[in-house]
Amino acid sequence: MQIQTGWTQRVAQTQTIMSAARQILREDKTLLLLPIASSACLMLLTASFAVPAILRALTGAAASDELSQTGSLSYVAMFLFYVVTYGVAIFFNAALAICVLRKLEGKQATILEGLREALSCFPQILGWAMVSATIGVVLKAIERRSGIVGNMVRLCWVWPGASPRFSWCQCWWRREKARSKPFKRPCS
Repeated sequence: MQIQTGWTQRVAQTQTIMSAARQILREDKTLLLLPIASSACLMLLTASFAVPAILRALTGAAASDELSQTGSLSYVAMFLFYVVTYGVAIFFNAALAICVLRKLEGKQATILEGLREALSCFPQILGWAMVSATIGVVLKAIERRSGIVGNMVRLCWVWPGASPRFSWCQCWWRREKARSKPFKRPCS
């Protein structure tokens, strides 16, 4: 029974925190520039990877022949794409989380400060992007080989949103850990 009580308290606390964060985003619209910048960067990255593939397809290169000859190369390219895109998404999510955390503490927070703090967390962000990319490539390989079972396994990982979950959980965990200490860099 105590486990359920603890669990329900955590759910209630999470809902309270998310409501407060949502309120902060409603009050300070400039913080919405971070998800917009993230989306713009992700679109540019996707285009930078998609344009060469489209050009190869337009010039008549057969995709099936190319994949059979360079199967491992396609997985390396996929891994690099995943690392970069996950890294960008996590970076901007962490910057947003940092700004919201400061606002929750009653301090002023600017986008530039959030970006600086997120940049100071770059090794952790890169590490998590590499973990996420590794899992993404493994799941894609399972999906390619297993059909519907692979799709179901991949859906279980992608649906909850692994990257955003990291930045919020990591920041809140560090916040709780250092609750008695003054606010410092969340990734130090």
